[in-house]
Order: sequence, then C-alpha cells, then structure tokens
Amino acid sequence: CVPVAQCGCVHQGRYYRKGEEFYASASCQERCRCQDNGVVECQEASCGANEQCRVENGVLGCHATGSGKCVVSGDCHYLTFDGRAFVFQGTCTYSLARVCSSDVGLANFSVVVENES
Repeated sequence: CVPVAQCGCVHQGRYYRKGEEFYASASCQERCRCQDNGVVECQEASCGANEQCRVENGVLGCHATGSGKCVVSGDCHYLTFDGRAFVFQGTCTYSLARVCSSDVGLANFSVVVENES
C-alpha cells in the first residue's frame, strides 16, 4: 500500500510518480508535472536550438543534437566551445567548464584546471 499523500498521477493512461516531470506529447510542446492529490499540471514547452524532441534511453524529451568541444593544449593554449582562441600564462587555478544553469535536464559537472609556470 502507498499512503495517499505519496500517490502519483495517471495522465493519458500512464502512471507518474509524485513530483515527476514529463512531456505529454511526442512533439515536446507540453511539459507536465505530477502534483499533490493526483493533479497533473502542464505548461507550453519547446526544445532549444541545439535540441531535438525524441526518445533517448527510454525517456521522451529534448535531447542535444550534437556535442561541443573545447581544447587545452601545450603550455597555455585554449580553444573554447564557441571556437575562440585564448592564451593564459602564469600560475593559477580556474574553472574551465561547468554547468551554469539549473535546468533539470543537465548533468551537473565541473572541470577545474591548475596552471603552473
């Protein structure tokens, strides 16, 4: 048995856990969330410029269409995700790449670099 306060929702014949977010249509134009008391609340949604609505690992959602690349090479040469070149010299520690959005679809990560002269 599940306590009533922990019950999920049924939307279009499918069960969702309380608090779970999901896309209600195969076009990702409506994102829904299972609220208290079995209530499903939906809002308009759309995928970003570099995303495509599709099923990935069994989950329908907006998934990235490509990948980004930054390059760190040699003594102090950097090529950023957007293709800009930089040269950093000296001794320092800094964040090379990290997630800066609270979007639930993004995996949290951080890459810290230590430069030594």
